Amino acid sequence: MEKNETKKIGLFISIVVIGIIVWFLIVFPLIKFKKMENIMSEATKRYYEINESKLPSGNKIGKVTLDTLYKQDFINEDLKTPYTNKMCDSEKSWGIVKKKNDNYKYDVYLNCGIFKSRIDYKGPTIKLNGEETIKLYIGQKYKELGVSSVSDNTDGKIDIKKVKIDASGVDTSKVGIYEVKYIIKDSLQNETIKIRKVIVTQTINNVVKQNKNAYIMLDGILFEIVGVNDDGTVKIVSNEALVSLNHSGIDTWLNDYFYEKLSDSAKSLIYQNSKWCIDRISNPSKQKKCQKYSRKKKIGILSVEDYNNYKHINNSMAVWTSNSSKNNGNYYVNSYFDNNNGLEEFKETSEDEIHNIKPAINIVKNAVISSGDGSNTNPYILKGNENKTKIGDKISSVKTGSYIDYSGYLWRVIGSEDDKTTMIISINTISSEDGALTSIYGDDIDYYNPSIKNTLASNIINKASSYINTGYFVKKKMNINEYKDKVLYGKSTSTKAYSLKLREISLFDLYSPISEDYNNIWYQEISKNNKKVYVYSPSNGVYTENFDSTSEYSIRVVGYLDKDTVVKKGEGTYINPYQIIK
Repeated sequence: MEKNETKKIGLFISIVVIGIIVWFLIVFPLIKFKKMENIMSEATKRYYEINESKLPSGNKIGKVTLDTLYKQDFINEDLKTPYTNKMCDSEKSWGIVKKKNDNYKYDVYLNCGIFKSRIDYKGPTIKLNGEETIKLYIGQKYKELGVSSVSDNTDGKIDIKKVKIDASGVDTSKVGIYEVKYIIKDSLQNETIKIRKVIVTQTINNVVKQNKNAYIMLDGILFEIVGVNDDGTVKIVSNEALVSLNHSGIDTWLNDYFYEKLSDSAKSLIYQNSKWCIDRISNPSKQKKCQKYSRKKKIGILSVEDYNNYKHINNSMAVWTSNSSKNNGNYYVNSYFDNNNGLEEFKETSEDEIHNIKPAINIVKNAVISSGDGSNTNPYILKGNENKTKIGDKISSVKTGSYIDYSGYLWRVIGSEDDKTTMIISINTISSEDGALTSIYGDDIDYYNPSIKNTLASNIINKASSYINTGYFVKKKMNINEYKDKVLYGKSTSTKAYSLKLREISLFDLYSPISEDYNNIWYQEISKNNKKVYVYSPSNGVYTENFDSTSEYSIRVVGYLDKDTVVKKGEGTYINPYQIIK
């Protein structure tokens, strides 16, 4: 019996304790809050008894704030959140009066922190016509879609004409994200602001329709806009020749070698299933409509039709076209175009001849422009292909075509290798205060033999370090091709591998025709049986010299930067090239 009594006493004490806790934490604060509601309700009645002219008519609702009741002495005591010294919100608390059956009904909404009166304090719900986010192209007119419906807990369905629409901030002449505001208050003055986003973008195909004479930077390569294709893709062409090679090697060089040097972001912007004009023609000066197209491939070259249809394309040197002749199977070279005088000259030449290549690319339709004004000094940059290289990033992260200032020379990035080394090519010929590093070529010289003095290989290995700080370059096995007859890209050859830090440029290296100097330079390619050496001239392009020539020409080099090389400063542009450090 004593144990049972003890349990009963313990249970009674627990119930009392819980009851006291509930009283102090819940019941008493609610009683106090209810008392404050009554105080405010009585004050509201007195306010409208004195200010009878402010009583609402019809279905309107009158509202007076707690702040007004304080200031006009209708409430003399401070209304505070229970158990705190924090005042109830005087601006967001109000007394309400509404006419009902010829009588006035009073109510209050008191906002005291976690304690709030049970009354509608939410604004109306706005439903819009159309999407809440609209995408427009730059220059496209914004058309207001309006409001579908408005409903409210207190007022029910509200006339959509009462919604104030503010679209004053939308400017479709500029790229940006804008807001259209839809604003309405219910009869209790609860306000709702609904936002519709208007995203104004600049897509490349939309811009080209307005301005064909524009430029795009893809990776670090400047491209000229050709025009919009029938499928909405945009055709662009390199602003300068990036390589010189035979016609039969074009597809392989473009779609294997060149394509793989581009960044993933650039590749994602290339329309992968492009078809290129390859018809056979007899009168190139008048040909404007293509009759035959290639298989699908990523990158190609312009046709005679492109040059005829898009007169704004600049070309000042012999550049391959994609068309062959009906007469004898030779391919056409666009040798000269003068934009001012409208002159053009298409010449037939054998596909084995070496001429310039300007890669052409179709950009996916609706690719968005993120920056630039389309000029050649401030070209368009497409969204996703922005230069994101930062100070301190490894050189392997740098996009192909970017410029590097190193050891007193300007270089361009050809691309990064699997081992994170980065292949670069000098844009300058190698020189010092004493003059250029040069070499001659004689009939009795094994062309690429480092042990024979004054050959290219010997001069680069033994003399280049006097001209260039080779500390940032790594030794790598470099294959030197040996051609017996014609030098053709893609033709099987014998090769010799040398462990080198630098080698002279090849005909087929990316950016090999681009030079800062007006010097004739050697290429590494030779035709042994024909005893020909290849030379680049800034004025005449690629031509050949006989083995027995005693001509002395300058040298440009290619090498691989160490994987630990990082960007010290710069932007990778011609004007502000990267500076590097290891």
